[in-house]
Amino acid sequence: MSSLNIHQGAKFNHTFSKVIKILKELDKRVYNDVTLVGELQELLMVAYIFRIGALDIIDHSNINIKNNKVIVSKNIFSFKSYSVENAMKEVYFMINKLSHHSTEVSEALHSILIKSDGFFEYDRMIGQDLKSDLYKQYT
Repeated sequence: MSSLNIHQGAKFNHTFSKVIKILKELDKRVYNDVTLVGELQELLMVAYIFRIGALDIIDHSNINIKNNKVIVSKNIFSFKSYSVENAMKEVYFMINKLSHHSTEVSEALHSILIKSDGFFEYDRMIGQDLKSDLYKQYT
């Protein structure tokens, strides 16, 4: 990551690792619109974390998403290297797979990811304490 310092790069990798891990766990629990509603808050939180901990960094830095790598932990002893572009594709694929049961959920997640009205509504809803904790951990 030529444009991120070591600390920023570690948090960037941490964001991808955490988001992919949570999405894989959700994938085991969401199989229809009813189970999707039960996991909605966690899915919205994952989209928010991905926005602030990865997409905002990409938007405000000179990261070449095709050439720069992100290291994602699969478990304590195993890691996988992705191009940033491929890691982003995996996250988007998993979010789309999980939200395809509901157009409304899909639109809410998309709004968070592109940082439009849904992002700002969610940002206000989560409260300052949680927001501060998330920003400390992921940015």
